[in-house]
Amino acid sequence: MWETGLLEYDIKKGLEWEWQAIDGAMTKTPLGLAGTGANPTDRGKKGTKRSLQTDGKGIPLSVAIDGANRHDKKLVKDTLDSIIIERPSPE
Repeated sequence: MWETGLLEYDIKKGLEWEWQAIDGAMTKTPLGLAGTGANPTDRGKKGTKRSLQTDGKGIPLSVAIDGANRHDKKLVKDTLDSIIIERPSPE
């Protein structure tokens, strides 16, 4: 559904591929299971880390989720690998 929505948006408004951004956030997950990790910024309580990539207009292109103890540089690779539509070839 997300892929279909992005493709439709790209046809109607156009995705901004020339500039993209990735940002992450950590959140508490007190009832978290195996996918959580000790949050280093919250006294080791369980947490998750989300990493989101957007186009130049802020439209979400990909997301990756892992335990809060996962280093950002490792989560960036997962975020880039999870783009759900193919980037067009440069003209």
